[in-house]
Amino acid sequence: MRELKYDIGLNDEGNPFVKISKEYEENPEDKFVIFQLTTYILMNISPKIKDDQTKADIDYCIDALGKLSGYVGNLLKGIMITNGEMDRIANKDLAIEVNSYDDLVELISTNISCGYFIHDVKMYDVDKGIVFKIKDSGKIYSYFDGELILND
Repeated sequence: MRELKYDIGLNDEGNPFVKISKEYEENPEDKFVIFQLTTYILMNISPKIKDDQTKADIDYCIDALGKLSGYVGNLLKGIMITNGEMDRIANKDLAIEVNSYDDLVELISTNISCGYFIHDVKMYDVDKGIVFKIKDSGKIYSYFDGELILND
């Protein structure tokens, strides 16, 4: 899970604005999330708008944000794939740790899509296999060709 710390402040005119923590380090995944959330909110607001011009303006924003989100999403995917590959290169004994076997099954069922396992802002090519370590038992499993295999 990612976390973005912010507060709500008031500008010189007394209007609220978002104040982001001074410790914040800019990263593409935050931009992607913000575009996605803004699009989602606008899509929920749009049908409730009665004024045709305002509705057209909101629909234009939805379209523009959708395009920006798609662009940032493609950049983010490339970064995540690169991060996954770099992780494999830098850590030959890479094993993603989970607390229990049930957590592993849950993680695999929710985090594998389109040939990639997504974890910690990294995408790992499942065709290359993925190794998992169960913390509570110390057992090591490999995920390959859609199957979990207990390593001896």
